[in-house]
Amino acid sequence: MGPDQQVGAPMVAPIIRVRPDWIDQNGHMNMAFYVLAFDKAIDHIWGKIGLGPEYLRRANASTFALQSQVHYLREVLLDAPLRIEFQLLDYDQKRIHCFMAMFQDDDGYLAATEERVTVHVDMQIRKSSPFPDNISENLTRILDYHKALPKDARVGSSLSLKR
Repeated sequence: MGPDQQVGAPMVAPIIRVRPDWIDQNGHMNMAFYVLAFDKAIDHIWGKIGLGPEYLRRANASTFALQSQVHYLREVLLDAPLRIEFQLLDYDQKRIHCFMAMFQDDDGYLAATEERVTVHVDMQIRKSSPFPDNISENLTRILDYHKALPKDARVGSSLSLKR
């Protein structure tokens, strides 16, 4: 990420359309494909941060998911355009904490959210490792923009039955 490159707050991935093979017996997108759509979106965002495929080839390092939580809020149907927005919540020397919101772009409704923690991994030894300075600088720059965004009420939530 160059110094003149603008950082969106939130960052937005390209539109993803719901494919026929993502539809289940209930006639809507199966829960597993929400995670796939979020993963495709984060791949795009990682590229903007400097953690994309070129980084893997050059640095022999990547990120692995440590934890995620998806909230399924409204169903999406075949061919629906999905817009996924990314918010960086925090990071440290090895981990990223982020939140993504999935919108059905034609109607504008919030369909799902995902909160995720990832870890930076040295692929040669397959263990966590610190981000290089340039990635930390990119994350700092993004966090400076994103910390002003409101946090969704679902951030940090735990699973339970509300009574």
